[in-house]
Formats: sequence, structure tokens, C-alpha cells
Amino acid sequence: MQNYLHTIIEEASLDASEYQWKAPLRDHTWFKIGGFADLFIQTDSILKIQTILHRAKQYAIPIFFLGDGSNIVISDDGIAGIVIDTKTLQKSSPISIISSSEHECQIIASAGVLIEELVLFCIEQQLEGLLHFFGLPGTLGGALYMNARCYEGEIASHFIEATIIENNEIKKHSYIPDEWSYKLSPFQKTHPLIVNAILQVRRSQHPRDTLLTQALSYKQDREQKGHFRYPCAGSTFKNNRAFGMPSGQLIDQCGLKGMQYGGAAISDFHANIIINHSNASASDIYHLVQKIQAEVYQKTSFQLEPEILFIGRGYTQV
Repeated sequence: MQNYLHTIIEEASLDASEYQWKAPLRDHTWFKIGGFADLFIQTDSILKIQTILHRAKQYAIPIFFLGDGSNIVISDDGIAGIVIDTKTLQKSSPISIISSSEHECQIIASAGVLIEELVLFCIEQQLEGLLHFFGLPGTLGGALYMNARCYEGEIASHFIEATIIENNEIKKHSYIPDEWSYKLSPFQKTHPLIVNAILQVRRSQHPRDTLLTQALSYKQDREQKGHFRYPCAGSTFKNNRAFGMPSGQLIDQCGLKGMQYGGAAISDFHANIIINHSNASASDIYHLVQKIQAEVYQKTSFQLEPEILFIGRGYTQV
């Protein structure tokens, strides 16, 4: 594979600053866990990325698109092949307003833009609709891929259209309601590179200070709940209406809060958050998730479904 990777670097005309061999991926995830990428690429050139994707497919080299790493656990053995950092894409695609009416607005943003930066842009332009996402870790691309949801609102309700690269072709993917549901998006089926997206928001009658205060209240709520006390990926398991209660409450009622496996632990402030308590490995997280699933199933017959994704060598989703 190494020879093919060298060939891809040459054919894509990557500058030395645009790639790194054996890049430590723990520095690119919120869990602060993970091995190395064989080849880590950071470029804002869509043309170069298309060349990389074309050659990688030709040489049967796996590709993984990495955003802010806020919802994943990367294997201790790293990720085989090429990892492309999508945050770099925002350099060539600033957030902008593309259409506007008296009450509504459409904005376009790079998939690599951080959610917080997107919300701050909306506040500056006196736009609302995305304020409840303030403080949510991750990029716009990641939020679309996972159909991010918080405070009873999901990103799908604002999605209009995305530019994607699929089968090495640049395409437009418009919103189709039946393709979206709780924590699911059409992108989870085909795994394209999301380049940018158009979102619908509302014009606000409130001053910027009021909008900022409202946005900060959501982030402060996350902080008070302990979301940022330890390295973590937020909610570990999806909620399920069949449970009759949130997954965190179900785990708590099973008496599992505080359970540990190696350096990983169920947090004492929220039972649906697993934390990197003390130099946890990805294997620790993986085994703790399995242990929680087994305990909850034994006591309730409910099967918890992970929200976090296990990525890299040796993993199958639990």
C-alpha cells in the first residue's frame, strides 16, 4: 500500500504541508484516543481531493473523512489508508448568505466549518433557528451525517441541499423528508464527502446581544451538565421511545453509573456519557460499551444502540 500512497501524493500534487505520514489521530478526536493514520491529508483543493479519491478507489485504498472527531472512537491500531481532514475545506468556502426574504434566509457553509462558528455567523447576521446548536461539538458535515439533534431540534429541519462528492463525481443532494429520521441521514448509506451545505434559517427581530445570550444559555447548560469535564464524545447511546425513558435514565436505573473498564468510565454526572477518565484506550471504551449493553439487556430486555461510531482497524460496530 505504501507505494500506492506515494503515487497518490505525487499525482494529486500535494504540497508537503498538505499531508503527514503516521499522523497521531488522538489529537483530532474529543475522546483524545486513537492510533495513527497511514496518511493524513489536509487540503482545501477539491480538485486534489477528487484525484485522491479516484486513485484510492483504483488502488483499493480505504478513505475516511474526519471532521472534528466529536462522535467517534478511533481504534488503538489507527486507521488504514487515507484520512482526509474536512475542517480544511472551510478555508476555500466562507459562510455566506445566498438568498434572503423578509422573514427567511438561506446560508451556505463548508462542511468543515465548526458548528459554533456557524451559529456565531448567524448571530452576527441576526438570524435564528440554529441557536440551540451552540456548544455542540463538531462540524457541519458531521452534524449532517449524523443528523445531529439537541434540545428537541435536529439539523435536518434546516437542511436544503448539499454539494457532495460521490463516486468521484460532484453532485447535489437535496432534502427528501423520507431519507431523514432520528439520528439518521441518507449520507450514512453512501458515505460521500460532504463539501458544503445550504441551510434555511429565519430573520430575527431580536438584537445580536439577545441572540448571543440565548445561544450561550445552551452552551452553559451543557457545561453545567458536565459535558466538557473530561474527554468524551457526548451521548454514547441513542434514545429509543420504546424504552419509555432516555437511555441515560435507563442506564442509571440499572445501577451502572460509575461503572469502569480500564481508563473508561460512565460519568457520575450523566449515565449516557462515557468519559476518558484516566488514559483510556479505544479498547477500554469499546469493552465498556459492550458491558453496558449486556447489563441493560439482562435487566430490562432493551438493546441499547450506540450513537458513537467505532472507526479503524479491528472494529465492527457494536
